[in-house]
Amino acid sequence: MKLAHTKTCSGSKVKIEDEEIKCKICDVLFVNDQMKLEHVLKEHNVNLNAENICQYCYKNSSSLEEHQDHLVEIHSDEIFKREKRSYSCEVCLKLFRYVKDVIEHCVKEHEMDSKLVKPFLCDKCDTRFTSSANMIQHKQYHEGTRSHICSFCGKSYITKSDLTVHEYTHLNKRNYKCEICDRAFNTNKNLRSHKLVVHTDSSLWKYHCNMCDKRFPLKSGFDQHTRRHTGDKRFQCLICPKSFISSSELRKHMTFHSNVKAFKCSHCDKEYKDRRVYEIHLTKVHGIGNAKIPIRIKKFACHICPSTFFDKQKLSRHLCTHTGIKPYACTMCEKRFTDKSYLKHHFKVTHNVVELHFDDVGDVKIMH
Repeated sequence: MKLAHTKTCSGSKVKIEDEEIKCKICDVLFVNDQMKLEHVLKEHNVNLNAENICQYCYKNSSSLEEHQDHLVEIHSDEIFKREKRSYSCEVCLKLFRYVKDVIEHCVKEHEMDSKLVKPFLCDKCDTRFTSSANMIQHKQYHEGTRSHICSFCGKSYITKSDLTVHEYTHLNKRNYKCEICDRAFNTNKNLRSHKLVVHTDSSLWKYHCNMCDKRFPLKSGFDQHTRRHTGDKRFQCLICPKSFISSSELRKHMTFHSNVKAFKCSHCDKEYKDRRVYEIHLTKVHGIGNAKIPIRIKKFACHICPSTFFDKQKLSRHLCTHTGIKPYACTMCEKRFTDKSYLKHHFKVTHNVVELHFDDVGDVKIMH
């Protein structure tokens, strides 16, 4: 009896006259036990588990007891498809009913450290976890609900731990100190990033671009670099049609839509919109700080005459002298100019207008 049942569990056909395989609910006959089992699961929606699945195969209680010694091997697919909770081995994908069984299997069969076994698999992606708590927190990112709000600035976060890390930046205690240099950080995550970027050899950086062989220490930098290859500009300006690869580029662009110059030099009257330009000014003019002063090269050449220029805009202005085109028009009189700076000077001297704003197509907006 046990041999016949083993064959039917493996899907081998048996003759109806040799053994009658009947559904206990509706008395329908089947060629083998596997077909009968699929019928019970599908047609009668019976919730079979490890305790009752074999009752649909065995009529003899003694044979049933013998068979249950090999229960997992014979019926693992049927059991775990019906069980709500199941855990799999990350190496061979074998299914288990309990976490402890997965850990024991990985240690014994795959010689893994028990603390590194990840039996918890996210049902929305392929990420694995060592604990159910970490998996539950991970699933919150799939849901995307930002219910944790910072009491300092109003920013919202998906998890409580993310909010806690963020609030450390407001406290600015910088308790995490680098043992290699004198830098200190508000969070342990920032300290780890610092060590990777500054104190780790670039050949050991984890993220490698297959298109240009560049390496990156952080996934965020790698993802941004990859978008440059693909042209994925997902950060859209709300004022104009321009879009950008990174949020930092968008923030920098937004300053051009505003006349606010947040960086004011305390040693002279200069004001700047961009922090980097402001720091270069301090180093170059006042000898303060150690900002890297860019070396300017006249790499834009006129194809009509030998003139060369530092930037593309000055080359475009120069080309107007050859073509006679004057794209910048005064809105208060009929004069036209080859460059924005000439038009600004004209407004200031002739019309006593100091504040001007140019939109993306070059039209003038007078600021009152």
